[in-house]
Amino acid sequence: MKNKYLLLKTLSLVLVILVVMAPIWSTAIPAKANPDNAVFYNTEKRIIADKFATPSGGTGSSFTLSNLVPYLHTGGTFDAHFSANVRWDGNAVAAAFVPAVLEDYKYTGSSSDGQIIAKRPTIVGLIAVFRGSHHEGTTPNGYYIEDYELNEGKIYLHAAVQQTEYQYTVEIETETTNTWQVAMQAWVKARVGISLGLKLFDFADASLNLASVEAGVQYSVKYEGSSSTKYIYKVTFSVPTYKIIVNYQSLVSVTEELTTISNGNGPTPTSKQTTDETSVFSRSIAPTNSYTEISHYTLNAAGTYVAYSDYMDISPYTGYHEFNGDGTTGMIIFSQG
Repeated sequence: MKNKYLLLKTLSLVLVILVVMAPIWSTAIPAKANPDNAVFYNTEKRIIADKFATPSGGTGSSFTLSNLVPYLHTGGTFDAHFSANVRWDGNAVAAAFVPAVLEDYKYTGSSSDGQIIAKRPTIVGLIAVFRGSHHEGTTPNGYYIEDYELNEGKIYLHAAVQQTEYQYTVEIETETTNTWQVAMQAWVKARVGISLGLKLFDFADASLNLASVEAGVQYSVKYEGSSSTKYIYKVTFSVPTYKIIVNYQSLVSVTEELTTISNGNGPTPTSKQTTDETSVFSRSIAPTNSYTEISHYTLNAAGTYVAYSDYMDISPYTGYHEFNGDGTTGMIIFSQG
């Protein structure tokens, strides 16, 4: 009997050690997001995405346009005015701007610390800007004329919404083996990164308890090993969300026509070789030779904006428009009004 007792005691001790050292999997009590608990407090308008395409690939110069109203949008009345800073290389540009109107909501809880800020897109639009240019200047043996002409183009906007689960994993070292304590420590480390990834859902000031109760955030804890004094865990947080995907495009074909003209004092240059673009020059001397070079570009300012919200409030949408720039070296703006 004594040997049997010792055997049972030994087995119990081994089981206790195995339980402590084995991977720990834990999930918070399932919670459902409660968007109706959020308090509406503001609306805001802002450009959530932009894209620029130039012949050189550079965007060192810029110009600003004001009072732009979205040309394509997901529905309703969208007559908000926006200012847009167009970045370009001074030659030509295709620019796309994605403005949006958001409703701002706030989650709080009497038994939970902090707050959650939720931004819900209600309407998303597109503003497109295209610009060509005309340049003149002197060369060592004459002068040049250079035009960037806008031709056929198109603009496109597509918005879609998908219900999904957003996941974010962090690794921490801690002295505790309590699953809830591990999760809370990991949450403090993860909540800013989660907010940056979600874009429209801010947990930076929220406790894990508030996020679990009000936004349905769940977690799993996995034991990874130990250092000399601490335990190592990987904690994965899951957030039930709506994934908002916006694809947009501003595209135009551009023709560059460069003509260099000799003033008779030397050979005709085959490039600009500019000596002074700002100088005033005379064409009273009849040119003796000229050289013309033509290049073609397709400027495609296309992009995708992805963000996550707690509530689906925009309808699927697709808008498409084609145009012909007729070789203008000026500006074409797709904006209402």
